[in-house]
Amino acid sequence: MAVEKKVRPGSCLVQACGLVLCAVALGFATKWLHPRSPAWSIDAGSAFNERIALAEVDEWFGGEVLWLDVRSPAAFASGHVPGALRVDVGDPAGWLYENFDALVTETRPVVVYGISPEAGAAKRVADYLRANTKLSPVVVLRGGWSAWLEAGHRTQVSR
Repeated sequence: MAVEKKVRPGSCLVQACGLVLCAVALGFATKWLHPRSPAWSIDAGSAFNERIALAEVDEWFGGEVLWLDVRSPAAFASGHVPGALRVDVGDPAGWLYENFDALVTETRPVVVYGISPEAGAAKRVADYLRANTKLSPVVVLRGGWSAWLEAGHRTQVSR
């Protein structure tokens, strides 16, 4: 003999509301506690159109960014932004693999620069990083390496 259990009207609605409340609570906890919290509104990091001026790097991010140099090994060795990492434009996937441990915990904005503003290498690498990593925001320095030099910032030489 089967026992029938009556479902009270509205009990499904109460359960659904409980699940929605749990999901919202988890979303807010992620937003405020996670180092890579999701962007839920337009902020300084998304207000620009993929390119950023050097003055804006300081204004919006306080200069605390991960610099990526896409110039040739010789150009990088002769001078680059202090602390910058060189990305091999021909093999960005290999570069990601080699630097995975450092990048997986990276929370700073990423600024990619190349030899000149007209060079497409910086944009290609930035597009690749946006599509294949959780690094955010990833932008291209307007004016490239020339903008850095013209601003009179110090450079670092590799040996």
